[in-house]
Amino acid sequence: MTTHLEKQLEKITVKEGVAPRPGIGNLGQKVKLRANHLKISKFPNLKLYLYNYNVTSSSGRTIGKKVRWKVFEEIKKQKKFGKSLPIFNWNDMIYSSTKLSLEQDEFELPLPPSEPAGKITTFKIKIKFKEEFSLQHIKDFMESKQAWNKNVQTCMNALNAYLNYKVRTNYVSLGRGIYASNNNRVILSGGAELRQGHCQSLRVGWNDLTVNVDVCSGIFCPPGNVVDIAAGILNRRKDDLRRGIDDRDRRILAKALKTLRIRVLHRGDNKRSIYSIDDLSKDSADNIKFRDEEERETSVTQFFAKKYGMRLAFGSLPCIKVSKNCFPLEVCEILPDQPFKGDITDNGRADMIKFTCVKPRERFQSIREAIHNVFRYGQDENLRSINMGVDTEMIVVEGRVLPPVSISFNKDRGQQNQKVDTGRWNFVSQVIQDGKKLTNWSILALSGDHQNAIAQFGRQLTETLNKKGMNIVNQPAVVIFNQHGDIKRGLTQAAERARMNKDEPVQLVLVVMRERSRLYSDIKRIAETELSIRTQCVLNKNIRKPKGFEQFCVNVGLKINAKLGGRNYSLSTGQIDFVSSVPTMIFGADVYHSGVHEQHMPSIASVCASMDAAATIYSGRYSMNKEPRNETIEELDLMVIDLLKAFRAKNGRLPQRILFYRDGVSEGQFRKVMEVEVDMLRKAFKGGYGDNPPKLTFIIVQKRHHTRFEPTNQRDSDRGNCRPGTVVDTGIVVKQEFDFFLQSHASLLGTGRPTHYRVLVDDNKFKADDFQSLTNKLCYLNARCTSSISIVTPAYYAHLICNRARHYTVWQGESSSEGSATCASVSKPLTNLMYFL
Repeated sequence: MTTHLEKQLEKITVKEGVAPRPGIGNLGQKVKLRANHLKISKFPNLKLYLYNYNVTSSSGRTIGKKVRWKVFEEIKKQKKFGKSLPIFNWNDMIYSSTKLSLEQDEFELPLPPSEPAGKITTFKIKIKFKEEFSLQHIKDFMESKQAWNKNVQTCMNALNAYLNYKVRTNYVSLGRGIYASNNNRVILSGGAELRQGHCQSLRVGWNDLTVNVDVCSGIFCPPGNVVDIAAGILNRRKDDLRRGIDDRDRRILAKALKTLRIRVLHRGDNKRSIYSIDDLSKDSADNIKFRDEEERETSVTQFFAKKYGMRLAFGSLPCIKVSKNCFPLEVCEILPDQPFKGDITDNGRADMIKFTCVKPRERFQSIREAIHNVFRYGQDENLRSINMGVDTEMIVVEGRVLPPVSISFNKDRGQQNQKVDTGRWNFVSQVIQDGKKLTNWSILALSGDHQNAIAQFGRQLTETLNKKGMNIVNQPAVVIFNQHGDIKRGLTQAAERARMNKDEPVQLVLVVMRERSRLYSDIKRIAETELSIRTQCVLNKNIRKPKGFEQFCVNVGLKINAKLGGRNYSLSTGQIDFVSSVPTMIFGADVYHSGVHEQHMPSIASVCASMDAAATIYSGRYSMNKEPRNETIEELDLMVIDLLKAFRAKNGRLPQRILFYRDGVSEGQFRKVMEVEVDMLRKAFKGGYGDNPPKLTFIIVQKRHHTRFEPTNQRDSDRGNCRPGTVVDTGIVVKQEFDFFLQSHASLLGTGRPTHYRVLVDDNKFKADDFQSLTNKLCYLNARCTSSISIVTPAYYAHLICNRARHYTVWQGESSSEGSATCASVSKPLTNLMYFL
């Protein structure tokens, strides 16, 4: 029977950009889910006006966003826009529902000072009309009359600006987050302050525009005296700072404090007191010398004692450098509501997870409170000015829970298939499907543990893994080595001791560490790019725990067996016939960008691909992008050709079908991916296939979104979350596009985040049910664990390869502006192995 939705889909024509929706899925048990989306109850006026907005200082210097906003608000206050009610997009544009009646489009404007002793600042303003545009483009897109293009994006940008302008004006904002309350905050290990806030953005749904409202978190620098803040960042007692800090700590502190705004406390009200930090001095306040007003040489400490009658308690600490001034840390306080610029420690990340993990019921209640107390759409005069209304009740959509997945273990030992409907399976009574032989291996202990303790761990690990189906012939040799020594020498010694069978190469060095530090990067880089050794790192705290020790050994064993080329488990026969019936390769691809403090470092791109009919054995490749922060994979064709050759060498033929899961692409980059990466793939196929290329299905994998679901009936939930295998392909997705949300994993702690899959190319002509089911099953093949994961395994492996290549990348130069990066190649013997697990 043809449904109403399917009849609608028959009318859809897609002109460009994405694959058309093949229909509505019907497989699985239907469930009702609450989505954190609100319907637009009243569509806004169809016509808007866009103006370029430029603000410079009187000397022509470019001005930051916050000052541009202050200038804009001053223009409104002085009624220079007449009766119009325009809004500022927090960048360089002004939107208005009516034409602005400016007397002149270039003028100067004085801005009152932000502090009593400050000066009036004059700014030069240019407001130039750019274009008139119609929101009909959004309607046409929703009604499938046109594809997503620049015009639709312009309309969405404008409406998002209207949606967020008032809340960004009224409350603290960081990125897209709005932080209205001072109650939901916690100080992390390492000194940063984590706050809980909310965010919202406009989305296109099935027949409606929706507002996606969610909880978010932001990392701020806590306000207060700089010495107190420094103690938190360095994880030191405040009194300990009286003795000063070394250069390493100084650099850590400088990284966290640079550009932050401070108030100096010693000058009184009649002098300027607010500054931005340029840097920290290399010398302490006691040791910085200069000539005072009487031309006598003095130190900063002596100067403050004489000039202000202040005896510095922390004279051994460096000073804050501001232009030509140096201020001791203890006379400065950091102003509130500024982003934290320092590094987050491992303990800090653990604190973040604890703070941000909230169950669906609590999360959705927080969203409801924000809708009514923070966003307050009915009281927003900017939305009223364009006649836009927002419903305050969250949307209920129909989802489906896909059938359970069946996992296969070692049939030679009489192992039965196990049906999995909880996203996790019990491995206690199971045996690895294809356990590999391990002869030449050793343990390198960098943890300071006694040799007997390490040897005991080796015996217990051997016993456990042999029970689980591996064939470990020898007890490992143990090498005790100083973690502060030459790590290459330590690895070489461990490799030499590992070669019990001299006719075979070293198979594995297991490294015991105290903590995961920079040492981990050195171990991976040296072992895998110079010495051709597979390594497995463990923390010594885990080998001492009696509780859960056997499970720990099993988890380590799963990684080791896969690195040796073994198969831990697979999907049962008939589960993925699309892959096993015809030679098929499943690719995953990702691009890693360095953080805000390492923008000089290149982006790393990676591609991995399945090499067997069970989609369990993968080979990977990586490369460095030349263009900084380029999201496209510049050497995609070369890496894909190399992997096709590896597939042919292993299987004797090339694949006839290819699934390509591309992680980390935002909506604004879809067209570029289509034009660049899909074209590169097509050209790469020509070399080996000629005029008979493989059928390609190209899928975007999106995790960075804010859509969440909550079952309306607790009987349909898994501890409040959606059950693993829950799929949504109506309601909040775009009617004309082949996309869906899939929550494939069990969420043990907080609220599960579904993955958004968007099919851009589909030569294989999948039906909705077939592709959704296949994608769900591919989330059950991660060799590292006994549970499904939140994204398909090849995309996850590509992410691991990017992370591994980061450890191989070294910056060569004296500074971030002078030098270049090099990325070592993994040793040839490891190239086609799963060393990256």
